Amino acid sequence: MKIIFAVVVLTLFLVTGASAQSYLCVTEQASGFKYDQELKKWKPANFDIKDKYIISKPKSGVGAPNSKWVVTDSETKSLIASCDADIDASNYLFCTGATGQFNFNSGNLRYLLTYSFGYFNSGRPNFPDSSSNTPYMEIGTCSNN
Repeated sequence: MKIIFAVVVLTLFLVTGASAQSYLCVTEQASGFKYDQELKKWKPANFDIKDKYIISKPKSGVGAPNSKWVVTDSETKSLIASCDADIDASNYLFCTGATGQFNFNSGNLRYLLTYSFGYFNSGRPNFPDSSSNTPYMEIGTCSNN
């Protein structure tokens, strides 16, 4: 009986541990808008971004206090987004950062990041379009880390 109990406890431990995995995500494409200084207007743009991110359970002091997951830059380790809920039944994970969203699907291992700062907050005398950030969206794929 003790052996069966030990096997059950060990199995539960291994199953619980497996859910605390992490993912390495790599940008495949990015596009958005940038201000054209010469034409004095916003234009569509493609970007050559090679960012990599880590999606993981938060370590002490990283992310919002109640975060279930965090997204960090793989090189600088800086926080990109915090995820208030766990991966849901549809395999979706929704995360919020200071300048946009990071959405992840653990079923197909794809992500979508939006950087939505820029354009809307410029175009004023004290903050002209020419000094605005460039809003963009990037897509990529992830792998178990």
